[in-house]
Amino acid sequence: MNLVRRVLSIPVWVRLVSGATALLGAMSCATPNRTPACMELKEVRRFGDREVIPYNLDSIAIAAGAGVLGQIRGAMIGPDSLVYVLDRYWAKIVAFRPDGAVERVILGGEGKGPGEFETPIDITEADRGFSVLDYGLIRITEFSWSGALLAVHRLQSRPPWRHVIRGDTVWIGYSSGGPTDGPMFYRVRVTGEPLDSGPPLPEEDRPFGTGLGMATSPSGELLVTSTRPGVWYSETRGSWSRRGRPLYPSTPPPAVEQTGPQQSRVTPAQQEAAGIGLLGDSIVLQGFYSLPRPFDWHSPPARDEFRHAVAVFRIDGQHVATIYLPPGVSTGYLFSEPASGRILLDTSDPYPQVIEYRLLGCADTARSGEEREP
Repeated sequence: MNLVRRVLSIPVWVRLVSGATALLGAMSCATPNRTPACMELKEVRRFGDREVIPYNLDSIAIAAGAGVLGQIRGAMIGPDSLVYVLDRYWAKIVAFRPDGAVERVILGGEGKGPGEFETPIDITEADRGFSVLDYGLIRITEFSWSGALLAVHRLQSRPPWRHVIRGDTVWIGYSSGGPTDGPMFYRVRVTGEPLDSGPPLPEEDRPFGTGLGMATSPSGELLVTSTRPGVWYSETRGSWSRRGRPLYPSTPPPAVEQTGPQQSRVTPAQQEAAGIGLLGDSIVLQGFYSLPRPFDWHSPPARDEFRHAVAVFRIDGQHVATIYLPPGVSTGYLFSEPASGRILLDTSDPYPQVIEYRLLGCADTARSGEEREP
């Protein structure tokens, strides 16, 4: 873990998208048939202490039981308004107060015993508290909001990536890592027994594969994202529908194998969606990254070249705006609270933290058909 002492605050601005001409409730400054919708993500506060210095056994012990974060693998807002952050590096969950102070630390620790973690990869709300999904142990562990261990359930499945819990049922999401004709998710009992699977991706989306993001609305609607930016799926009472419209309509070209003295694999420019969330009952947020240029695996791109963005849609699929984020901010674990409008994203710059944002309209205008980047 890199030790850094500086604090970096970067404002987040908006990429204005041509053709977004309708109002988005009170959050947009545009009017019908006039300039594009104008929006921004405004940073509210950050959660997570700077790293303990110096790096020695004493500081490691302090960091494990404090608000220092190492590798964020999900964040959520509990019914007590606390922000719960899952930290894979320290195998713990940190509950932060709304002002950013640490309320409590639930230290599971590394291991295979009850309440311990091997590869904790996702956190979500459950009936009696919250649940942590472990990719390596292929199980879910339930905790009360105060941190008491409630139950451990082994899943009869391949290693999972995301989960959503409704009552005694768990929806398990996977990442296909490429083209697939398999289902978008699997449904199991909270005790681990398999039930059934969701529908497969439509043929037009199969080259992009299944995504990671899953979210539920207050009314019980389930949203599942594909890896294709702009496309997601909605389930209500067993009925599925494809929503949205591809932001990048064409299928990405395949990787090219280079021949010669130094054989390598060239990967094309690409875009891939990961997180999804809701605001109210009418706004969908989809997080994705964009790598704007091809690259050779002998010289992979720097991390900052992967540009993360949040695309804003109406619930009917109309694209309103795309907001590009500063380097270091990721949308892989996007969380949004529909009722309050709080949005959580994680960052590694200057050190691991969770940032709370609000989606707002702004006063800027732009000529129709133009886009503005940070």
